[in-house]
Amino acid sequence: MTVWKALAVTIAVLAGSSVAPGHAGADDRPWDPNRAHLEAGALISQTPIPTEGRVRYVAANGDNAASGSASRPWKTVRHAIAKAKTGSTIVVYGKHRNHGDGIYAEQDWGTIETADITIQAYPGERPVFKGSRTLSSKAWKQGSAGWYQDVTVRSADRWPENPYPIDDQTTAERPQADDPAQLFVGPDLGRAAPLDEMDRDQWDATEDATGRRAVPPGRFHYEPPSGSRSKGRVWVGTDPRRQTAEWSTRQTAVRIDPDGHGSRIIGISFTNYSPYHGNTLGTVRVLANDVQLIDVAVTHSAATGIAASGENGTLNGPLRNLTLRRVTSSGNGALGAAIGDTDGEGADLDVHNHITVEYSRFDDNNRQGFDVADCGGGAHCAIAGLKVVRINGLVVRYSSIAGNDSTGVWCDLFCDRVSIVGNDVTGNSMSGVYYEVSRRATIASNVVAGNSTAGDDRGPGAGRAAGIKVTGSTGVVIEHNTLYDNGRQQLFLAADDRTGEPRVRLSANLFAEGLTGNQLVTGTLAGDDVSLRWTVGSGGNGYLVTASHRPTSGETQVTAPMAGAFRSAGTGDLRVGDPTVASWTGPALTDAARRTLHEPRAATTVGAVFESR
Repeated sequence: MTVWKALAVTIAVLAGSSVAPGHAGADDRPWDPNRAHLEAGALISQTPIPTEGRVRYVAANGDNAASGSASRPWKTVRHAIAKAKTGSTIVVYGKHRNHGDGIYAEQDWGTIETADITIQAYPGERPVFKGSRTLSSKAWKQGSAGWYQDVTVRSADRWPENPYPIDDQTTAERPQADDPAQLFVGPDLGRAAPLDEMDRDQWDATEDATGRRAVPPGRFHYEPPSGSRSKGRVWVGTDPRRQTAEWSTRQTAVRIDPDGHGSRIIGISFTNYSPYHGNTLGTVRVLANDVQLIDVAVTHSAATGIAASGENGTLNGPLRNLTLRRVTSSGNGALGAAIGDTDGEGADLDVHNHITVEYSRFDDNNRQGFDVADCGGGAHCAIAGLKVVRINGLVVRYSSIAGNDSTGVWCDLFCDRVSIVGNDVTGNSMSGVYYEVSRRATIASNVVAGNSTAGDDRGPGAGRAAGIKVTGSTGVVIEHNTLYDNGRQQLFLAADDRTGEPRVRLSANLFAEGLTGNQLVTGTLAGDDVSLRWTVGSGGNGYLVTASHRPTSGETQVTAPMAGAFRSAGTGDLRVGDPTVASWTGPALTDAARRTLHEPRAATTVGAVFESR
C-alpha cells in the first residue's frame, strides 16, 4: 500500500458513527484542497424534519402493519415508498431509543417512481442499510478444504444474468471480479473486511493428487445450489468462528426512475450490496432529473457505488440537475460513481446538464481489480474513482479522489463546460485527472500528487499515465494546480484521431518532481514540444525540478532539493513551506475559477490556492 493510499479515509458504517472526519457545523470555514483531503465525505445529517406536509417514519424494529407515525413507525423503506405521495417525507431512524439499532439488514428500497420524495435520516443519526445477511457463527463446519456453511438462497436473493456487461473488463489475474458474490469476515460488523473470492478454475487449481481442495487464508469460494443440494455453500480459508460473517444477498439498494424526479436521499449509508459490473448498474441508481444525494455513503459495493444514467447508457432525455453533496462512495468493487450517458442517445450539446459534485469522497475504489489498462486494447476501459461521460455542465469541487486502482477523475467523450476545482486527487494508480475527447474545461487549484503509481507498465497506454492527462480536447485551462510526484510525468498531452490535437493553457501551476528526481515534468504521445505546439498563452508556472529536467526558458524554476518545499508531503499536506517558493507569483486565478471555487481573492501565488499558505 502506498503512502497516498494509506491516507485514504476508512469508512465506518456502524449506526451512529461519523462517516467522514470533520464537523457538521464547520461549513462556515473556507474549503481548499487540504481540507478536502482531510474532511470531504458524508457527515451525520442534521437536516430538520419538516413541520408541514406528509411525514412518515421507518425504524429497524418497526412494523409495516403500523401507522407509520413517529411512535409507530414502519419497518421498511420499501413499504414507505409504496405508500408515499408526491412531496412526502420519509424519516428513517438510526440508533434510537425505542426504535432499534439503526441497522437494516437485507433491505432494498426497490424503485422510486413518485416525484419529490425526500428520504432522510432522523437528525443526528445514521441509518445503515445492508445488502447482506449475517451468517450464524455456530453453523460453520470444518472440512478438508477449509470452513464451510450452507446458505439458503431465497427468492429475493436470485440475480438474473448480467443484463449490461462491459466487454474485456476482467483480467486473467482477477477472473472472479465479474462475479458479484461477496463475503465479509471480522470481529464485528464495523470491522468485517471483504475476503477475496476464488472462481471455479482457481478453486479447481487447488486440488491435489488425492482430490482434496483447499481455500487459502483470506479467500472464499461459493458453490451455487446444484443437484441434490438446495442450498449454496460458502467455503472460507480463514477460521470464521467467533467472528461476524456477512454474506451479500441484495443486488441494488435503490433505483430512482424518471417519474421519481425531484427525489432527495439524505444521511443514509448503504453497504455490502452486490450489483453486477455493467453499464449503468450500481448500488444506488439514478435515472431521474433533479435528484439530490446529500450525506449519503455507499461502501463495499461489489461493483459501482453510484450510477447516474439510463438503461444501458440510453436516456429518454438529458440527465439534468443532479447534486452529490458530501457523498462518500469508497471501497467499492469497480467505480465510485459513474455519471452520464455512455451511448450518447440522451446527450444534447445544447442542454446544460447542471451536474454538481462537491465536498465528496471517492476513495479506494476498484477493489475487485477490474482491468484499467488493457481492456479491449484499451477501447473498453471504463474504471475511475469518478467517471463522467457526455455531460455538458459539470462541477467537481472540494472533493477527495484518492487511492483508486484506476484513474481518479475521468471526463470522457464530449464533456463540455466542466470545472474540476479545489480537489485532492492523490495516489490513484492511473492518471489523477483525465480529460479525453472533450472541450471547455477549467482544471484549477487542485492538489494532484502521487498518481500513476502503476500506469507506466500496463496495457496499450503504458507510460502515458500522468498527474493530469489531456487528449484530443480543446479549450482546456489548467491553472494554479500543485502537481507532485506523478509517475513518469506530471502532465501528458496527446492528439486523438476522433478530434485532433489538444489546445491547453497552462498558467501558474507548480510542477514538482518527487524526491527521487527521476520523472519528467511533461510528456507527449509523439515527443512534441508541449509548451510550443499544443499550449497557447501559457506562462508563470513554477518548477521544482533537477537541472536535467529544465522546462522552457523563462519559466520560474529552482533546482534545490525538494524535501522542504511542502509542509508535509509524506502526510499529504502540500501547502508550500519554502518561503522562496511561496513568494512565486504568476497570472491571477481566472474569474471563472474564482466563481466556482467561491474564492474572493484574485490569487497570484503559484500552485493550488489554500486558505493558509
